[in-house]
Amino acid sequence: MRPVLRKFALISGVVPRMLQDLIRQHTLEKAALQQQSEAATQRAVKAAESLSADLVEVANSGAAKAFQEQQQIGVEVEKVLSLTNKLSDQNTDWAALINSADQALRVLGDFQTYFEVLQQDMSKLTDSLQHLGKQAAPQQQQQP
Repeated sequence: MRPVLRKFALISGVVPRMLQDLIRQHTLEKAALQQQSEAATQRAVKAAESLSADLVEVANSGAAKAFQEQQQIGVEVEKVLSLTNKLSDQNTDWAALINSADQALRVLGDFQTYFEVLQQDMSKLTDSLQHLGKQAAPQQQQQP
């Protein structure tokens, strides 16, 4: 064999082996990168799931707190309405008592006025009777 052909034969045997080694190395690196990519994707998915769960928990806790506060406000509103109704009833009762007392005072005032008029009339009657008695006494003394 000629020396050029021998070099070519040597090179031709070495080149395919080098190419095979390069392809094998590339395939291994590609598989490693694919595994890293899949692992990173899985970590990203888990992180997204965790973030989503945390956000849902935060939103739900806020909604639950708002719901509880709304229920407490409802209870307080019921208490205030109940107290308002009681106060209104008491106010109505007090107004009725005041009107009753006012009416009683008016009646008492009317009675006092009536009593004063009656007393004046009785005084006039008494004075008139005394006056008549004084006039009749001299006439009785004259008639024996």
